[in-house]
Amino acid sequence: MSEIKTKIVDWIKKGGFPFEMKVAKSFIKAGFDVGQSVYYMDVESEKFRETDIIATKSKLINNVWVNIAFVIECKSTTEKPWVVLINDGLKYYHDELPIFITKNGLKFLNATKKNEEFKSDFLFRNTRKIGYSLITAFNKEGKEPSYEAIQSLTKACEYFVRESSNKRDYQLNFYLPIIIVEGLLFNATLSENEEIQIEQVDNSEFQITRSFHSFGDANLRIFDHSNLDKTADELLRQCNELYEMYSKILIDNVTR
Repeated sequence: MSEIKTKIVDWIKKGGFPFEMKVAKSFIKAGFDVGQSVYYMDVESEKFRETDIIATKSKLINNVWVNIAFVIECKSTTEKPWVVLINDGLKYYHDELPIFITKNGLKFLNATKKNEEFKSDFLFRNTRKIGYSLITAFNKEGKEPSYEAIQSLTKACEYFVRESSNKRDYQLNFYLPIIIVEGLLFNATLSENEEIQIEQVDNSEFQITRSFHSFGDANLRIFDHSNLDKTADELLRQCNELYEMYSKILIDNVTR
């Protein structure tokens, strides 16, 4: 390999692009439709920004496309583990999760609340422990990578919901924010004797609370890089499970 090619390869590796490619490859292999470097409008800066990956599983129901789209942010953080803070004492007033869904999905969501046979992990807390914040360990003063990832993902999901609601009233779209880190992931809790307990995990989940925000709270899932194929396969399984178990509700509530 020539010297210039070697320099280009080294530069690409430093930018985290190979990790994004690996993540996209796993989701393609699992059976998702995948887009990379998809742009969205940041309403605060009024500039277009880039989201790393959107992986979509779609189904045609009553001549309407129902789309479950994972909006994915990939972060290389080998020296600074990411930590989800969990407080078991926090009370949530609703069993359902705050998710991003187009405006025509409200009838569907209301119907799922009444369904006692199945509670999708995309839509309900079920028995999982859900944190209240995500932080980057050992981070010095300055930019907080986890905060930037959260902001990017939520703004992207808000944009996609708003635009698809305005332009495609007949579609039912879910936008689920996902962070995948090339590094270590931990949960941190406070024990009964007020000691910090740290547990390494391969996936976790947290909810951000946004007072007086037009889109309200948001739920995000985070995975490490240890088994990308397994992660993609499991998310596809959950997509197919939602379509299968809510098939009657979808048929009854999705109309053009």
